[in-house]
Amino acid sequence: MLVSLMNSFRAIAMQHDAGFGMMQARNSMLGAIQSINPHNPNFEALHQQDLKLSLDIANNQLKYQMATAMRDQADTQLKKERGLNLVA
Repeated sequence: MLVSLMNSFRAIAMQHDAGFGMMQARNSMLGAIQSINPHNPNFEALHQQDLKLSLDIANNQLKYQMATAMRDQADTQLKKERGLNLVA
């Protein structure tokens, strides 16, 4: 039961880390837009930064989905273990 709880808490922490990573990438995107030099914009650099941040967001979304699946699995295992403890 303790291992299932630890796995559940670890998955929750992974969800929070992935959500925070997505938030940081989106804030960086907004910061990049605000820092454009209106007299001499470098669209290639902006495109490269946007591409990198978009990939970071996609990566964090995948991590969030994996953590959600891990949490669901740990919660299912925890319910199963609780049921066994009540019977014994």
